[in-house]
Amino acid sequence: KGYLAGLPEWVLAELMPDTIVLVETDEDQILLRRLSDETRTRDREGSYAIGEHQQFNRAIAAAYSMMTGCTVRYITNADLLLDKAVEDMVSVLR
Repeated sequence: KGYLAGLPEWVLAELMPDTIVLVETDEDQILLRRLSDETRTRDREGSYAIGEHQQFNRAIAAAYSMMTGCTVRYITNADLLLDKAVEDMVSVLR
């Protein structure tokens, strides 16, 4: 077990993104969402492990940024604030 970076170097070099967007929220919210989602089977992880995974994602995004010169943008997808997250994503994509 472990984490796997999402993009190999050759794919990242081909894409050369302007911005990498990480959509995230509080670890406890993620845990509660996962526990209430009966449509998927997931590995059992607590809030700490979810936070560790998010930190890994941030580190990978920073590495991708260093490799391509792109920026990294964080969007918070908090409970009951989906419209705000959508607005933030739209502003990134413009």
